[in-house]
Amino acid sequence: MDIRMVLKCTDSMELYTDNKPYAFSIQLPRPLTLKGYWSVALLETFLPSRNKHSDEVYIYTNLCEDTIVGNRELPLLRKVHLEAEESSNKIFTFPYEVPVRLGQVHDVHVYIKDAKGLEARFLQEGVSLTLQLRFRGLQ
Repeated sequence: MDIRMVLKCTDSMELYTDNKPYAFSIQLPRPLTLKGYWSVALLETFLPSRNKHSDEVYIYTNLCEDTIVGNRELPLLRKVHLEAEESSNKIFTFPYEVPVRLGQVHDVHVYIKDAKGLEARFLQEGVSLTLQLRFRGLQ
């Protein structure tokens, strides 16, 4: 069983009034109960940027189990390379699947940081991510 999600930084603004392109939360239309072994993958991104140079961004979400990132453990979904002033869709032909934190999910929290670990404030309104949750079986 797969669950696809298209998450926009402007979704759930009535509930999360402080949402920004680089840090946003989305309330799901219904709670998801994740039992067994699940993975999550980033299928597509739209990351409008006003950055004047190429950069890497790190996309984190509360859905992911922690990964070692440098000297920390963080819920990294994927690292994405951005070209200078790029504002195009990226579709990942070979998405990385990351283990999911189990339990009940009511909200998805996303935060995007640059290669230095700082908020990716160069991102503009319109950020969207397409995620796929995949059931892998019982443990």
